[in-house]
Amino acid sequence: MAAYAVCVRDGQVLLARWVASDGTRRWTLPGGGMDHGEEPVRTVVREVEVGVPPGRRA
Repeated sequence: MAAYAVCVRDGQVLLARWVASDGTRRWTLPGGGMDHGEEPVRTVVREVEVGVPPGRRA
């Protein structure tokens, strides 16, 4: 199970970059796998906090 966020600010959408198993670089929404018993909103908050540097957060 996974949860993903749609983060929009000033008409721009936040995307996360990742490297696929074949080495190609791809874009996705921020988010990821849920821990056992974790609520989807907590997963999204955790993943965005890990992936967005503090100075870039709103």
